[in-house]
Amino acid sequence: MRLPVDGPTQPHRRAARPREGWLGTLAVAISLLGFAALVCAATGLSLADHMPGTLDRYKPLLPGQTSLYRIQYANGSRGFATANVFKPNSDSISYANVYATGQGIQVHIGYTNWNGTGLDHSLDDYYARDGDQLVEVAELDSGVTSLFTPTVLAWTPRFLTSSQSAPITGQTTYSGVNLDYRYWRVPDESVTLPGGGKRSAMRLEFDLLRGAALISHSSSWFVAGVGLAQYVLVDSKGNTIERLDLLASTQLPRSSAASLPLADLLSGAPPTSAFYRENAARSGAHPEVQLDPAGMRVTYRLQTGVTFTASPVYANGMFYAADQNGQLIALDAYQAIPHWRFSAGGPIVAAPAVANGIVYVGAGDKTLYALDAQHGMYLWSFQLKDNIAASAVVSNGVLYVGGEDRTLYALDALTGALRWTFVAGDRVVSSAAVAGGRVFFGCDDALVYALDAATGKLVWRFAMDAQVEATPLVDQAGVVYAASNGTQMTAIDSRTGKQIWSTTTRFGYLASPALGDGLIYDGDTGGAFRAFNSHTGAITWETHGANPQAFVGSPLVLGRQVLAADNAGTVFVWDAASGRVQQQIPLGSAVTASPAWTGEAVLLADNKGELLALQSSTVQRGLWLSPVWQHQFINPNSQNAIPNSLFAQPVARGDQLVVVVQSGQMWSIDSKTGAASRLGDLGDGVLGNLALVGDTVYASTQRGNVVAYNLPQGKPLWSTALGGFTRFGPTVGGQQVFVSTITTSESIVSALDAATGKVQWSQHYKIGSAQPVLDHGKLYVASDAILALDPQTGATLWHSDPFVATGSLAVYNGVVYAGSSFGQGVTFEALDAETGHTIWQAHDPALFYYSQPAYEPSTQTILAGAEDGQLFAYDARTGKLRWSFWTDGALETDPQVQDGIVYVTTGSGTLYAIDVATGRLLTNFQTGTSVFTFGPPLVTPGYVYTSRGDTLFALAAGNP
Repeated sequence: MRLPVDGPTQPHRRAARPREGWLGTLAVAISLLGFAALVCAATGLSLADHMPGTLDRYKPLLPGQTSLYRIQYANGSRGFATANVFKPNSDSISYANVYATGQGIQVHIGYTNWNGTGLDHSLDDYYARDGDQLVEVAELDSGVTSLFTPTVLAWTPRFLTSSQSAPITGQTTYSGVNLDYRYWRVPDESVTLPGGGKRSAMRLEFDLLRGAALISHSSSWFVAGVGLAQYVLVDSKGNTIERLDLLASTQLPRSSAASLPLADLLSGAPPTSAFYRENAARSGAHPEVQLDPAGMRVTYRLQTGVTFTASPVYANGMFYAADQNGQLIALDAYQAIPHWRFSAGGPIVAAPAVANGIVYVGAGDKTLYALDAQHGMYLWSFQLKDNIAASAVVSNGVLYVGGEDRTLYALDALTGALRWTFVAGDRVVSSAAVAGGRVFFGCDDALVYALDAATGKLVWRFAMDAQVEATPLVDQAGVVYAASNGTQMTAIDSRTGKQIWSTTTRFGYLASPALGDGLIYDGDTGGAFRAFNSHTGAITWETHGANPQAFVGSPLVLGRQVLAADNAGTVFVWDAASGRVQQQIPLGSAVTASPAWTGEAVLLADNKGELLALQSSTVQRGLWLSPVWQHQFINPNSQNAIPNSLFAQPVARGDQLVVVVQSGQMWSIDSKTGAASRLGDLGDGVLGNLALVGDTVYASTQRGNVVAYNLPQGKPLWSTALGGFTRFGPTVGGQQVFVSTITTSESIVSALDAATGKVQWSQHYKIGSAQPVLDHGKLYVASDAILALDPQTGATLWHSDPFVATGSLAVYNGVVYAGSSFGQGVTFEALDAETGHTIWQAHDPALFYYSQPAYEPSTQTILAGAEDGQLFAYDARTGKLRWSFWTDGALETDPQVQDGIVYVTTGSGTLYAIDVATGRLLTNFQTGTSVFTFGPPLVTPGYVYTSRGDTLFALAAGNP
């Protein structure tokens, strides 16, 4: 769906992805769904006899279904791949509705050691049911979505009777490349499944062609009730590119993971554990932490677009958070893009647990999932008889988790093998605590249970006044503290089950208690927060907010402070000893999840889909971006939003913004209110940025026209046709206008008289293009090298070594900076602006495309956006990489810098604000879904203006 640029678009890829690697990915992606590999699965019937003529008769493509494969690449290196069916997001639903009919289906595919590079890689494929067929609609790779036009015929009942002499054929365009495909069925074969059993498999052969030339051939084997079991991809000469072999699947009968290559899968995983309520005893406390109670503030605010109810956990530099849609995300700490994602088959309401390199999460599809914590690879799953609303815990190699089927389960934490079960009297929603060789948990039968951790034998049970959903905690003295939904807070001797004390209050507790120095803390459903004497149960202090709101999320004790968020989204920080309120931090949205401690910040998740980090550090800065207004540029002549999309960055003119949309319409927008009035029309599409000099706007249009438009007069001063195609805006200086245009065979740089538009000179080059840069009497342009020109004559002053740049060109402080649009070898360089001599070069495997580098003076940092979604920060003097930041989409717009913060917008429409000194995310803003973003943000004092598709957003920027 990208608009045309200078020739066919190049395939989008991760940093180390080979130039033609996407073709192999395409074949694997198609085969992993396998022309309904999972549609063929879960029927439990003979495919040949019972394959229905319509997909509506079987629906195995359900969220949570997932498989794990061993993958071997062409160079002999090995890795793993996982294919996970997602609950369709808004994008996949839109694609299904617009480009096909019926239900949208989304499959997420992840790889480790991608093509032997040591890097992870992931992509999403979107499918739709179209009558009795399944079609592939789009693929999301590295934040960029490419449509199959027309859609790929991924399944049809005709396949059952197809053959090599009568294959199913089709054509499509993908990422600007015309492709042909054909596939057919061959006689069934026998394959060996994990565990050793042999099953009959249906075999599919698939050719991918460009015209008559064969690109690749693949063979796939599908087993009824299982799905894709084996896959081999070869090139046109028969050389193996990739081979996949099934290792585990939710479609296989439950068995232990003892046969999995776990040592390889979990290689390098640190032994750190992370549990709900901070540890296995569920104390909710870190007594060693020292905070400045007055300085607590939000230093990280990430919009994710999902609804969080499960509490997040932090382990090994990763945030793990789950939501009501059943999605589990693992984010690099303080970086925004998910390191990996996984979709369960039902909502996730309990916190994930992490231990020894494995993350465990239970869901509303009655399933406990075990995943590789580093890469998100599926390992094994365990099926309960009802949903899971409790968080798992691991102790001494055993995992304990309760279910709504009234049962507490003990599993081998490594393999998932069942150790024992205990059946309670009602639902088990309370998460279990483990201490002193015993397991403690509450139940909806109003009992607290203590079991022997090794055998599951009942040791004692204690009756409360109402059901117990809160998680009990155990202190070092062996006292269990439990709170009920009724009115009771109780201390129980863990050895005997005898009551030590019991205190009743007006309201009950959904939040779990936390342990302090001689005190137990908890907030109730009536909005009261209390500290109980841990020895007597006496209420030491009690506090109520001005407008009391229920406490559902549990408190967290950090040294001398205790904090909790109420249901309205206010975080309270109390002095732990006295109960004096030291700080109130309004988050602006409800919080039902409990906070977690990362070692330097408090991590929270709210019901609007934001992850937040609170710190008391005076070093870490904070930033909030609050929406003020938005304006949509509606084209009355077309229902297609593309002609009114914003490619050009708005320019500020006093209190007004001058905006030109892609159709050429020019608007004046009140920068404070968003009130709009139309100024005129340039008569042609505009893709590049504008130049504003006084009252005149200079624009280069898509079809190679250069226009000077006088704003007070409301009409063009002149318009000059240069021909070709223009992707970048003009540069104005010294009574001249400089423009780079592109034809099918060359790029041209022209100089025009700023007063008349008359062409003064033109220079013709082979390839490459960028907005010309005028600096200190020299004009710098991009071709098959970087050139410095005399702006008066166009004569070449110096010529760098070969280096092809497309858009990535800037000059700061006498140095020329440019990024390569080839993405290989030297990928970014700095040149002496006077001589063209190389100062430094970088070799990070990334492609820099359309994004002009930015400079931050206080840290002397060059910031460059890449096609794979990375923002690179280089030392401007030495070229040393200071940090890189992964975003959620291609960076094709120019980064903007102000006050030590870099703002960058991705093709997915997300605006990021990142601290230049540290590379840490401060906040982000998501503008919506389903429409691509092309225009750079505009940053002014106190405001940030950003766009998505045909809508401009104004955000107020301030300290939290």
